[in-house]
Amino acid sequence: MNKRQKAIRDSMPTRKMTAAEWEYATDDYKELRKNKKMIYVIIKCPCHEEGALKLIDWAKGDDGFSVTRTHKGFKHIELLVGEDNKTMWIYEQWETKEDHQAYLGFRMENGFEDFMKEILENEFSLSYLTNTGT
Repeated sequence: MNKRQKAIRDSMPTRKMTAAEWEYATDDYKELRKNKKMIYVIIKCPCHEEGALKLIDWAKGDDGFSVTRTHKGFKHIELLVGEDNKTMWIYEQWETKEDHQAYLGFRMENGFEDFMKEILENEFSLSYLTNTGT
């Protein structure tokens, strides 16, 4: 176990890391990223203040990121907050764009679109990116 894996394990002692998260924490992961074209997804969620708190609660809850981590092609996910404490950013890594779009379809079929309408102040934006290998 390397330092990064130990730090992740120690920060969340009751949660078991998925195989994808364990791989993410390995020392050779940076080299793996260079050789494998993963898809990076960045979603900007301009929430109202109460909406930002609801998104954090959702992400931690039983229907949140724990469900995301079970989907085909999933690699990594983080929820970040802007300096205004209400603009939220979701940073994700997936094996393919198609894997992420299938996951997004699953979420939309299960009420996530209504939840987003409830918490957002303005429309969200989603970007797909790839690593240049540099």
